[in-house]
Amino acid sequence: METWLGVTWEKWYSGFQLIQKDKKVSLTRLRKMFTVRLVCLDANKHRDRIIDEADTHDKG
Repeated sequence: METWLGVTWEKWYSGFQLIQKDKKVSLTRLRKMFTVRLVCLDANKHRDRIIDEADTHDKG
């Protein structure tokens, strides 16, 4: 599906030729959904800490 090469969105490489803006927006949305699912998996040993940090950041 995707190849994770780093932390920022600039480092994602999917092999898609993204010429049109709507394609870029759609792919960015899919990347965010994919990242959220990975973070929230029960198998992720850092899940609770990440969610707590996100809640703290959201409140601040």
